[in-house]
Amino acid sequence: MVGRGRVELDATTGLLYWDGILPPECQPNASIFRLDADLNWVLASEPLHDGIDTTLINGVGPGMPFAHEILRLKPDYGTIGLVPCALAGSPIERWQRGSSLYDLLLLRVNAAVEGGGRREGPHPARQPSRLHISGGFPISSRIVINQGSDGTCSCPLNAR
Repeated sequence: MVGRGRVELDATTGLLYWDGILPPECQPNASIFRLDADLNWVLASEPLHDGIDTTLINGVGPGMPFAHEILRLKPDYGTIGLVPCALAGSPIERWQRGSSLYDLLLLRVNAAVEGGGRREGPHPARQPSRLHISGGFPISSRIVINQGSDGTCSCPLNAR
């Protein structure tokens, strides 16, 4: 689900805009990252789909509140990686195996599993023993990657 919360219509110009107001559950947190459009881990901030869904103006969505709630319930949960992939208004048929959106989703999930390039933020050298990735794509899913001491990862998702 692409975040469209707090996106409003400017009555004078007729254009959509995001008002920029962030509720507390959407504030950045040093334990919450997102995979950006360039496949790099960056500190998560709204709008999460910035650069991912370029069809409309992005606003506040459910990703940050979801991650904040996990951390509220389990403060020792570790680092959460959000992987936004949604495209507003796209029918499920556009996400079928072999479609361009499906291939893009796999590219982003595989990049997340492999580390997604550089990890930026307040603790770039810290490597979590568990990376939690929440998919922001049509089928609600959460991927938990267990990283072994030898650096290998196990993941319940078989993307190919």
